[in-house]
Amino acid sequence: MTPPIPRRMLPSTCTVREPLDDGGFGGRYGEERVMRFVRFESSDEVRATEYQLRDGPKGTLFIDAHSTDGAGSLVSVDGSPPVAANACVPCLDGMGRVHHWEVALG
Repeated sequence: MTPPIPRRMLPSTCTVREPLDDGGFGGRYGEERVMRFVRFESSDEVRATEYQLRDGPKGTLFIDAHSTDGAGSLVSVDGSPPVAANACVPCLDGMGRVHHWEVALG
């Protein structure tokens, strides 16, 4: 088994809000929840698509499968303004189990 990410490498806390599935038109989120023991690495890239330049993700949030509790799609890291989670990639260990997730925030 691959060991979890050490807690000293997960220094941040974030809050998350999940979208409500209330039959409306979207844009409404539930109550804020706290996720401790995450890591955020900022990114200042600009991406070129076929027809435009656009801002890249604001950074990547690392969520350990063992140490971190919770999930959500509207994320605020260490008190920053909330941003949307654009993509979430599960990273597997050698046994096919999720070791951690990498969430692109933008």
